[in-house]
Amino acid sequence: MSESATRTLLTAEIPGIGGIIKGEVEHFQVEEIPAYEPAGEGPHFFLWVEKRDVAATALLGALAERYGIETGSIGAAGTKDRRGITRQWVSLPAQEMNEEPEPGVLAEGVEVLAVSRHGNKLRTGHLKGNRFRVAIAEVPEPDAAEARIEAKVAQLRAQGMPNYYGEQRFGRGDSTLRTGLVWVQGGRAPRKGFLKKMAASAVQSEVFNRVVRR
Repeated sequence: MSESATRTLLTAEIPGIGGIIKGEVEHFQVEEIPAYEPAGEGPHFFLWVEKRDVAATALLGALAERYGIETGSIGAAGTKDRRGITRQWVSLPAQEMNEEPEPGVLAEGVEVLAVSRHGNKLRTGHLKGNRFRVAIAEVPEPDAAEARIEAKVAQLRAQGMPNYYGEQRFGRGDSTLRTGLVWVQGGRAPRKGFLKKMAASAVQSEVFNRVVRR
């Protein structure tokens, strides 16, 4: 287990509210805030895509299969959670595609909401952030929840909060992190380019979290 996963809570002395996150797909929604809007012209198609309970790798696979391109040609500013409803831009090279994209259902759980064009491929980090809507279900003491949340937020505002990378960066049960550690220590590298990228990112994130914690 990563050291990051065992870190202590900053507001542990204030009781939490309990409940269930991501109990239903609709309870967790993420919308990307892009760093820029597509210009409307250029050699790359920009697709505003919504996925429901679909993994990032499955999204890339669906796009590659539909338009006859390699997954490495697809650009994205970041990966989004599987469990939930997420919306984000992806870019596709127009000259490599077997058809022009149009709004509509692309695959099960994947819908193209809008299509535009731009001059460059979308790269990791080309976003201002993500906007979240999270519903917490089955809270044991709902009458006490608001006061507890306000107390925790007040403490965090007063003392600050380390900008840790979250558990999703390391894969289920730290599987992505373990893959990356084996690789950087001379073991076998992941075969797929996307998995290589994720494994390297997991190792970098673990190093970052350990430095922040110390």
